[in-house]
Amino acid sequence: MATNTQLIEEALTYYNDFEYDGENLKTFNEWAKVGMIVKKGETAFLKLDLWKPFTKKLVDEKTGEKIIDEKTGKQKEETRFMLKSSALFTPDQVEKGELKKKAPAKKKKNTFTQVKSA
Repeated sequence: MATNTQLIEEALTYYNDFEYDGENLKTFNEWAKVGMIVKKGETAFLKLDLWKPFTKKLVDEKTGEKIIDEKTGKQKEETRFMLKSSALFTPDQVEKGELKKKAPAKKKKNTFTQVKSA
């Protein structure tokens, strides 16, 4: 199984004028974590599938019951990986800044209207 770095390097074999140093191509969220935002109107320099970690709660295959950790009393979890489509941006496509936080969505009240039957 290839690592993300190997996947990126292989995809970049078609770009002779770009030298990848392991830090100069990042996803939108990776740039945001280091205080950079993608400039408005920019499109990804490179799109490809990369390995992304996710947490899976463990369940007994035979019984379907949760597997509980004896020390913590919580359901056991393990980290797994899956390929996800990713858009990568170069340093030239980002600028210093922070993402604007969206205001939480207002909850709509459930309003029911009574329909009179004839």
